[in-house]
Amino acid sequence: MSAPVLAAHDLEVEFRGRRGARARAVDGVDLELARGEIVALVGESGCGKTTLARSLLGLERPTSGTVSVGGVPLTYSSASLKALRRRVQLVLQDPTGALNPRRSVYEAVAEGLRVHGFEGDEEAAVAAALSRAGLRPPERFFLRYPHELSGGQRQRVVIAGALVLEPDVIVADEPVSSLDASVRGEILALLLSLRESLQLSLLVVTHDLGVAWNIADRVAVMYLGRIVEQGPTEQVLSAPRHPYTQA
Repeated sequence: MSAPVLAAHDLEVEFRGRRGARARAVDGVDLELARGEIVALVGESGCGKTTLARSLLGLERPTSGTVSVGGVPLTYSSASLKALRRRVQLVLQDPTGALNPRRSVYEAVAEGLRVHGFEGDEEAAVAAALSRAGLRPPERFFLRYPHELSGGQRQRVVIAGALVLEPDVIVADEPVSSLDASVRGEILALLLSLRESLQLSLLVVTHDLGVAWNIADRVAVMYLGRIVEQGPTEQVLSAPRHPYTQA
């Protein structure tokens, strides 16, 4: 059996308060993501799910426990973190905040290639990423700026920026919460199609059980820093066992 593409084992993250008190935002979490799998990490604001996601992205160093990519533990060296960020990409909640208003669509998508020293055909890679994200023909969008795009188009540009490095995993933090209801379905359908066409794995961080129901293979429910229940989506959401999930 192949190793998970991304995993956390006994992960803990503590923050120190102003008076020295410690608050444990992530408390002994085990979570695995298989290739081509979509897992929804659900819970209310403040439950620790964003801190867990940041730890999986190498943006927050855990107090204890391990994060592994393809079965290899993350060491937090510069080289290890750079390799992680090529394989695991982030899609943020607010596409307007994620995009620099002074940079064109082309520049926004090409940024990751330049950071990682891509030596291939940059223009072809940017065009392919925009096309995969549903912005076609891609050349039509190269010289546009964020204010010239709709909310859905801006989110597709953010997704293209994540896809351009051909990652194994995308961590999507509330990927449709800032979009109109009419556009949400389109973006969720796009994420599902990317999973099928690219064998991409997705961790979708959300407070919306409807999003989890529509997109996820498995659901992990987080409460007070712990994952209190996880399993196949239909099982967890149709017959929840933990009182928090039931509530």
